[in-house]
Amino acid sequence: MEQIAQLLRDRTGLVFPDARVRDVEATITRAMGQRGISDPNRLVEVLSTDDMILDTMIAELTIGETYFDRDPAQFEFLRSVVIPDILNARPAEEPVRIWSAGCASGEEPYTIAMLLVDMGVAARARILGTDISQQRIERARRGVYTRWSLRSMSDTDRDRWFKRRGNTYEIDPGLRRYTEFRYLNLASEALPVSLGGAGGMDLIMCRNVMIYFGQDTVRAVAERLMSSLSPDGWLILGASDPSIGELVDCEVIMTDAGVAYRRTRSPASSSERSLPLADIRSMSIDIDVTFELTTLPSDLVVDELPPVVQQTPEPVGAVRSVEAEVRDAYELRDYDAVRAIAADAARNEESVSPATWVAWVRALANQGHAREALAITERAHRRVSVAELHYLHAVLLLESDDAHAAADAARRALYLDRQLVMAHVTAAEAERRISDVHASTRSLRTAARLLQALAPNHPVPGSDGLSAQQVLDLVATRQRLLDTVSTS
Repeated sequence: MEQIAQLLRDRTGLVFPDARVRDVEATITRAMGQRGISDPNRLVEVLSTDDMILDTMIAELTIGETYFDRDPAQFEFLRSVVIPDILNARPAEEPVRIWSAGCASGEEPYTIAMLLVDMGVAARARILGTDISQQRIERARRGVYTRWSLRSMSDTDRDRWFKRRGNTYEIDPGLRRYTEFRYLNLASEALPVSLGGAGGMDLIMCRNVMIYFGQDTVRAVAERLMSSLSPDGWLILGASDPSIGELVDCEVIMTDAGVAYRRTRSPASSSERSLPLADIRSMSIDIDVTFELTTLPSDLVVDELPPVVQQTPEPVGAVRSVEAEVRDAYELRDYDAVRAIAADAARNEESVSPATWVAWVRALANQGHAREALAITERAHRRVSVAELHYLHAVLLLESDDAHAAADAARRALYLDRQLVMAHVTAAEAERRISDVHASTRSLRTAARLLQALAPNHPVPGSDGLSAQQVLDLVATRQRLLDTVSTS
């Protein structure tokens, strides 16, 4: 039993205090009975290959029960403070990006969508819900609930947002267009790549999730969540979750609805303060990825050019000196400087190197300026044609929900460099979204073949520093999910 509990800890980050030992053992026993397994050692083997039984156990060991309008004080804080602050910080043409991490069966993302509709800003919103249980994600996508999930709603709101079907209630189809649901293991080291779309978030809700984690996992997950925020982003945890103010570099903000967190610009230790919030938008954060920018490349696939973020000798000549300045600023995550240097150099577009174009696009994307990043990518295409730029274009198009164009852009990247593993992964995601399961499977198999040719610890270009084995594990997970879709 301890060996199985350890496997669950390793795969999910879940820890089980002594008070829950009986719950864990009962869940393990039920799982064995469902599969006709009498030997716990055999269950260990099955758990290593059968994601469905692992998913069932996770669902039983974590409290997936939630409901609409849970903790109304926090939603009032979103309405009165957080959302207005985000809207003031964002240009009108930029989307508001919200991530509900550990969303269970979708009540929280849909409640956020309802709030934004009432505020008249839902058209600008993109709400991502993720959960470690694939069963719960499928329930969220269906959007069908019992009266128990609606117990905090008034009859008026229930009739407004749901259509009754017998003893169940189906969510208003109009809310669905603001939401997207994906499987995600928050405790996975492959979080950036596996998430896709979780960089540059304006708001992350991760309530009552970290209560299941040990201290080391809490720290690691908190760091990943902070790194996924935009410079003006907010992180909201649940009242029962452990405090992260002493674990990661962030600003702790005391409110009537509890504690809120924001990423600070300086590496100084976290501080505690109260509202008002007038000066908060002057802060910045250090983020490495955005808009599935976990798939953004770290080095260029052009032999004669140095990687964007790797140390190289100082180049000579006017063009390469600009390239070196951009590289140094990018390494320091001084994205404003990257943008200023690149924009100045682009007054003569012919003098801008591919590496500079790439760093410029990445800097914009990492700051959450998706529309401007797309414009610079298209501008760069008029001057240069390298795999990275087409790849970046694919990533940004995916973030803009243009999966068909993203698939075409990924194919252009692969035409220039068939070895660009993450372009295959991005192509697979685009193909999945356009329901081309066969093509998506083929792209994932190609990515797996290329990864298997690398040493397990070899960093994969474009994967935000992940090893070949970590990306291979991600590819395997996505393939299993595709297999589930194709057989359902």
